[in-house]
Amino acid sequence: MYADDPDFRERFSREARLLASLDSPQVVQVYAHGEEDGYLYIATQLIPDGDLGQMVGRWGPAPQGKAVDLIAQVAGGLSDAHAAGLVHRDIKPSNIMLESSAGREVAKVLDFGISADLAETGRSQDLTAMGTVIGTAQYMSPEQAAGISDVATVDIWAMGVVLLEMLTGRPPPKAGWGLRGPSLEGLPPIPAELQALLEGMLQTDSTLRIQSCLLYTSDAA
Repeated sequence: MYADDPDFRERFSREARLLASLDSPQVVQVYAHGEEDGYLYIATQLIPDGDLGQMVGRWGPAPQGKAVDLIAQVAGGLSDAHAAGLVHRDIKPSNIMLESSAGREVAKVLDFGISADLAETGRSQDLTAMGTVIGTAQYMSPEQAAGISDVATVDIWAMGVVLLEMLTGRPPPKAGWGLRGPSLEGLPPIPAELQALLEGMLQTDSTLRIQSCLLYTSDAA
């Protein structure tokens, strides 16, 4: 059983603590966590409307304004996480919940179970030791695929992949883009500002990539 695995227990408890420590409208809230009768539990906000992955499958290519609005909301949640010293490391559509509110989709990030705690980098590395690359290959930046994952730029790359997926209605290749970088061919006509945003988020060289989730994207819509 997973509950008998010390590493799993530590990761589960760490996720609960990290989520409970964040106070962000764009991150799924944790109401309680702990252990009872030998079972670990975490009680989170219920969002019944589904996740972004399900919605992209229904929408096909999303309207540009909707795509930019949602990725800006995700950036807001990740900005709060990064300010708290946390890197998510597994941003993908299924980890972005959508809640309908006044005719608008509100994005909320969840699943910080493999996040790196920058305040305890050594400890987080212990939890992902033995050469294991943590994340989802389709959304993984080149540096994360190489084993460097405790930097905010990995989340920015993943957001760029999610934005590209929303705009095209097509998922990224299963093996990810590695060192080649994503192809922006096949995009519908988009404003120059949005093109520049995508290119800035998807630079294979992380030092050339947008460095902060404090993205001003309203003009890109």
